Amino acid sequence: MNGMRFLPTNVHTALDFIVGIVLILLPNIFGFSDVGGAAVWLPRVIGIASIFMGLFTDGYGFAIYKLIPLRIHLWIDFLAGVLLALSPWLWSFHDQKKGAWVPTLIIGLALIIVSQVTQMPTRVTHHKAGTAAAE
Repeated sequence: MNGMRFLPTNVHTALDFIVGIVLILLPNIFGFSDVGGAAVWLPRVIGIASIFMGLFTDGYGFAIYKLIPLRIHLWIDFLAGVLLALSPWLWSFHDQKKGAWVPTLIIGLALIIVSQVTQMPTRVTHHKAGTAAAE
């Protein structure tokens, strides 16, 4: 699985902020803010959470406080992607105009993929002899 992790953390960081803003504005950008319900509030909540996590994830250049381990951040991204991708059917807005559910599905799938391809930092352990070895 490590061979599949090719996306640098700094790119993931930038994507968190960009995707966060896009998700917050998604109902307005694609003209489905009138649909209401989960179609509108779910992308906005996940967008705000994405920006918030970006500000508090350990290993991120823009982090103001290193509170969330990257591994947990990636799991949350994965779960948020699954929730976004399935949301049109979970909250029954898949029968609304395509602009209401297609972008949500696509961004959800993208979050799943990005969470699986982001590089994890190499952990360094120190042995008694004072040498460092990568795990």
